[in-house]
Amino acid sequence: MAHMLARLLGAEARQFERVMHELEVATGNAGVDVLLIGEILMKSQTAMRMMGLDPNDTTAHELYQALNAHADEPAVFRDKTFVGVVIGDEVISCSRADVRRNIKRPFGERVVTAMQKALRRELERRYHSHNRTVNATVTSKLSQAGIPELSATKEKK
Repeated sequence: MAHMLARLLGAEARQFERVMHELEVATGNAGVDVLLIGEILMKSQTAMRMMGLDPNDTTAHELYQALNAHADEPAVFRDKTFVGVVIGDEVISCSRADVRRNIKRPFGERVVTAMQKALRRELERRYHSHNRTVNATVTSKLSQAGIPELSATKEKK
C-alpha cells in the first residue's frame, strides 16, 4: 500500500516503504497510511465521477484533460489538495493549484508539486497526531523517506 504513496510523492519506493513500515510499527500498526490511501482513492473517484468519468477505465490523458476542462469548477477540487491519481506509469494531480498551472501545459510537462507538498504535509500531520508517535521521530523518519525536495524551484516551468 505504501507503494502508491511513494509513487504520488515521487519517492524511491524501497526506502519510502521501509520508513512507512517503521512509522506503522511506531503507531502499533494503526494503518495510518492505509486510511490515507483509502481517502485519496475515494476523493479521486468522486472527482472523476463529478466530471463524468468512469474511474475504472479512465486513462491518464483523459483525466488530465478533464481536470483542465473543469478547472473553474470549485466543487470538483474541494478537499482534494493532497489528492493524486496513479494510472499506469503516470501521476495526475487533483490539486486545483496544479491544475491551474497545468492548463496551458502539454501532458508530458504537467506539474504535481502542489499535490506532493500537501500530501507530505498531510502524511506528517496524521502521524504527528497519532497518540503513540513522537513528533521529532516522525519528522526525522519522513526526512529519510526518499521524498525529493518539493520546492517551487524544482518545478518544471
